[in-house]
Amino acid sequence: MTQAIPLLFCCDPGFVQHMAVTIVSLLENCPDGSFDITVVTRKPFGNLEARLRRTLARYRTVASLRILVFSLPEGVDLPKSEWPLDIYLRIWVARFYPPEVEKIIYLDSDLVILGNMVEVWNTELGSNLLAAVPIPGSNRWKLLETPKEYGYFNSGVMMFNLRSWRHRGCE
Repeated sequence: MTQAIPLLFCCDPGFVQHMAVTIVSLLENCPDGSFDITVVTRKPFGNLEARLRRTLARYRTVASLRILVFSLPEGVDLPKSEWPLDIYLRIWVARFYPPEVEKIIYLDSDLVILGNMVEVWNTELGSNLLAAVPIPGSNRWKLLETPKEYGYFNSGVMMFNLRSWRHRGCE
């Protein structure tokens, strides 16, 4: 078995059930991996946390679960949005891990994992801040008013280079 792969989920209580499906699909489809799973939320999960832990109990030899309730830093005011505010928590990714953790995989809470994430983990990042899959032909960059050459990528599956993230002061 390889070293435990650090995974990050940013999830509000309304998506815990969906996140459980994502985690179980990951663990069922990655037989050669082990995972340190961190879930960050702005609101405690209440009794949903116990249900999530019961769901994952059979995987305790290959997965650990840590749930962090995160308060926004002083003076931060997130924009009003149709999406849960927890999607913005990825901005503070470096705060959720000790300095010795140099990269992590972020997953949205509404995925079904069909492949082996160990292969994704083995992707070399160099000094890039993150890796993600571009969405060919997307014109979302126009809506976001970003330069076309930046394109648009799927932010539901990303690998963060925490070493570069911290070095560049991203946050």
